[in-house]
Amino acid sequence: MSDEDDIQDALADFAEDVGNGQAWTAAIRILTEDYELEEGELAARAAKDFGDLDAYQAECREALDKGDAAFTEKLKSDKAFHKAKAPNLARMGPVTEFVTGILEKGAPEPCADWWPYMPIKRHIDTLFPAPGDVRDMAFWTARTLQRAHKG
Repeated sequence: MSDEDDIQDALADFAEDVGNGQAWTAAIRILTEDYELEEGELAARAAKDFGDLDAYQAECREALDKGDAAFTEKLKSDKAFHKAKAPNLARMGPVTEFVTGILEKGAPEPCADWWPYMPIKRHIDTLFPAPGDVRDMAFWTARTLQRAHKG
């Protein structure tokens, strides 16, 4: 049995990763390795805490889509909001370049448990190590590019 603190930390990271659009299967696989947890331990605890993990993932992605649409609309329609975000929007070039480069390599196979999210997240975390507005906009930029590339 793994240390309870490690499991709690892994569950918090799980909630953040799935909340940001990561497939729950990939989040569990990566976090199990990162935290050196026993196989199946994190999945069982996540299911206990979050219920049906497929439904939880779908809810998170729906919330992201709604939030991203609202943010995009506000950028288009609210001049003061756009002006306030302009310095951060100007910093999205490296994110755009990186994400576009990954997407040009091709979409994952159908039913793959990840959209190239983890490399994007790690790159954004490196570019913008402090949490906050710029990192949120970087995730929004990445998700916008992913959706545009699917269509």
